[in-house]
Amino acid sequence: AGKKLFEEGRYEEAAEVLRGAVKSRKAEDARKAQFLLGESLFAGKEYASAALEFSEYRKKYSKDSLVPNAIYRQANAFRSMGKAKEAKLFYQELIEKFPKNSLAAKAKVETKKLK
Repeated sequence: AGKKLFEEGRYEEAAEVLRGAVKSRKAEDARKAQFLLGESLFAGKEYASAALEFSEYRKKYSKDSLVPNAIYRQANAFRSMGKAKEAKLFYQELIEKFPKNSLAAKAKVETKKLK
């Protein structure tokens, strides 16, 4: 339901549904909901909240394949808030920890834009 609301552009409603799913007993549902919650908040221009959700995702699911995406989205959230210094730190972390990830190349480009 949260994903459907997100796809329809109803970000606030999606965030509410996803917050409930994050508390779900099913690990896979909670994992997906946590990431999508960050995406919903970002799409709704709630950048600070989005950055927090991506941070939570990274803490809870540190070995997950979406961690590079979460770092990249965190950096984008800080960039969107006008916090270039913080954004650079997250882009650098992505480049250093996941150099072979396709997002590392994007992070390098974004870092150059922030200089």
